[in-house]
Amino acid sequence: FIAKPCALGLKVQANGPQKAQPNAILEKVFTAITKHPDEKRLEGLSKQLDWDVRSIQRWFRQRRNQEKPSTLTKFCESM
Repeated sequence: FIAKPCALGLKVQANGPQKAQPNAILEKVFTAITKHPDEKRLEGLSKQLDWDVRSIQRWFRQRRNQEKPSTLTKFCESM
């Protein structure tokens, strides 16, 4: 109501985190099993998807950040 115009006046950014690219297998692991896979699970997923482990770690990090509210949302909730 009042917070959003104030936030925009203060140049609080409305953009959220970077979106993780869609992947059904990783999404299923993320929602059903764990949001923080261990090394063994990462290696298994990398073989299954033919991705390197670093890409899978990046996907999970982006997907976790995707659930966080944007700075503008947090600002509006705090007022």
